[in-house]
This record gives sequence, C-alpha cells and structure tokens, in this order.
Amino acid sequence: MGDHHSVLVLARSGQLLEGLQILLRATPSMELLGCLVDGELTAEMLQSGAPDVLLIDDAILGEDIHTALGQITDAWPGTRYIVLAEDVERKQIIDSIGTIETLLKGSPAEHFFKAILGSGNRDVKGM
Repeated sequence: MGDHHSVLVLARSGQLLEGLQILLRATPSMELLGCLVDGELTAEMLQSGAPDVLLIDDAILGEDIHTALGQITDAWPGTRYIVLAEDVERKQIIDSIGTIETLLKGSPAEHFFKAILGSGNRDVKGM
C-alpha cells in the first residue's frame, strides 16, 4: 500500500459519515475514493478497482454481520477492512470473524489513523 492509502467509506448518512469525510480529506496520505451511503454497495462497485481500505459503519450491516461482511470481503480479498462498531457486544461479534479490524465509534482520532495506516494490529487496543 505504500505511503498513500485509498479509502472507501460504507456508512449511513449523518454525523459519522460527515466526520469521516472531514478526517480523510484533511489527511494528505489518504485519498477518499467515495462514500457509499446506507449500504449501497452494488455488484458493479464490487467489480471495480478495490480500495486499500474499506471503512464500514456497523449500523449498515444489520443483524447478520457474518453474511454481510463475507459478501464484501470475498469481492476484495486484498483490501483491509475496518468496521466501526457501535458497542462492545457488536465489536466482539465482528472480532470473531478474525480478518476484520474493529474500532469502537467515538475512539480517539489517533486510533482511527493508526488502524487505517496499518499498525499491524488487527484490533487496536484501548478502544
């Protein structure tokens, strides 16, 4: 991935999405490819070029987290996936998948950047 990271955001509209856009646009080493609002990840998008990082708001995943994430990760196996979890219970469910990084919503910005830039930890501690 080098020093430059392309990022695609999959989230519901609102403050979280707006905040992510502001953070990513203000960071020179990150290129915001786009924001897919309310889970509008179509087959056509999945067939296009994969981003380095896909940030996912867990609110769009619904209750069947394993199936939803499985469909996304199968399409872009080389992409790093970071899910922003609403609470500890949802974070534990996502962590059980094993290949997805998780952050709790409201975590400090430094943890957010550390996860995107690839700290090497699947789960950034202290969140």
